Amino acid sequence: MKRLLPGLLTLTAVLLGACMKDDDETTVSNYCYISNVTLGSFKRALTTTASDGSDSIYYTSISGSYFPMTIDQHNLVIENRDSLPYGADVSAILLTISFDGSIVSYRPADTDSASWTAYSTSDSINLSKPVHLSVTANDLSSYRIYTLKVNIHQQEGDSLYWTRTDSVPETFQGMTDMRALWLNGQLHVLGQTSDGWSLATKGTEGWNVQESRIPADAQLETLRQARGQVYMSDRKGQLFTSSNATDWETLGVAREGMTLAAVTDDAYYSLAGSQLLRSEDAMQWTAEELDEDASLLPNRDVLSIPYTEKNGRKRLLIAGQGAQTWGRSVWVKSWRAASEETSAMWMHLMPSADNKYPCPVLLHQSLLQYDGRLFTFGGQRIDDTGDAMDCLYVSSDNGITWKRDLYIHLPYELEGVEGPVTAVTDNDYHIWIIADNQVWRGRLGRLAFDRQ
Repeated sequence: MKRLLPGLLTLTAVLLGACMKDDDETTVSNYCYISNVTLGSFKRALTTTASDGSDSIYYTSISGSYFPMTIDQHNLVIENRDSLPYGADVSAILLTISFDGSIVSYRPADTDSASWTAYSTSDSINLSKPVHLSVTANDLSSYRIYTLKVNIHQQEGDSLYWTRTDSVPETFQGMTDMRALWLNGQLHVLGQTSDGWSLATKGTEGWNVQESRIPADAQLETLRQARGQVYMSDRKGQLFTSSNATDWETLGVAREGMTLAAVTDDAYYSLAGSQLLRSEDAMQWTAEELDEDASLLPNRDVLSIPYTEKNGRKRLLIAGQGAQTWGRSVWVKSWRAASEETSAMWMHLMPSADNKYPCPVLLHQSLLQYDGRLFTFGGQRIDDTGDAMDCLYVSSDNGITWKRDLYIHLPYELEGVEGPVTAVTDNDYHIWIIADNQVWRGRLGRLAFDRQ
């Protein structure tokens, strides 16, 4: 403890006198400490690049409650361990301070000559530099001075920067649905038009558009990519494969009611009624073992992604709409050796009261694995709790929870776009988004540094 600050003695005495009746009725405490600090909302500056190469800045508001402040009572330091995103403006921010004592005051920490200002929940404070917070005991016998500092990411590497390409093919305007592919080192967009199936390929000198000879009743939502090939099934349960997304050939034998759900390096997975099937040759299919009732399997609008974790363990995630209305039905299986894929059991990541962040159900939804996490985004939420293309939902726990990301963002110009929307990643850590007759390419800054 330290003695009371002389400049605060008069103000504190007035406050105490206003609330005490007499010495017999009031017990005055000598405690003085800050127990909690919460940041108010702050603005973050974001930069977007237009097709002509010009940059523009816009601002978004972020709740400071997402960045808890840690109080070190021994060293009297208050700070956020999880840094605010790059571009955060904390020059005028409200604080909510819980404390035991008579009054809290503040002043810049870099000078001892500045006057103290009494803390108020309605007054904003400049936290772009550290400040001192002084809390005085109710009996005026002691005080503590804390140093409060707000940590902000200082590098742009934690931001996702987008560039809009100059040209797009006219065929995009006529596509009622589309899927993006990164195949043979090029961006391809496959979609349906009134004239049939069309494939647009982005080259160094523009786009090349040609017909894709896919069966007329093929289901574009079943398109999957693996092993350097693309795969799709039709409404009759027939599977097809292609190495260039133009010329297709049948794979295996047709099975009525079966739709392709996923493809890994060693197996094919399909949904058929209330079963999840697996095959190594697309001919002989075996029902997979599930840890929950098969009625919880998705039956429409199915997404899937196979990926490898940093520890080398392989995972396959399948998500889609089923009987539930609170989010997508998400199933995962994981294995380490190729021989284990056959026996690995599927686990259902069932939403519960403890999990308030289920996988959202969006129109024209994309699912990507990027920077060691899972990303999903798309058109409007089915439950109308968000606008189309207004944020990225990120899962850092392999599909259990999906939260709106505060650090990275989609192109601002795409907010409100309903669809069709499609996305894919390339070999240089770029995310490509095709929506509203626009093509955008984005990459985390630090991944660009790693590539160099």
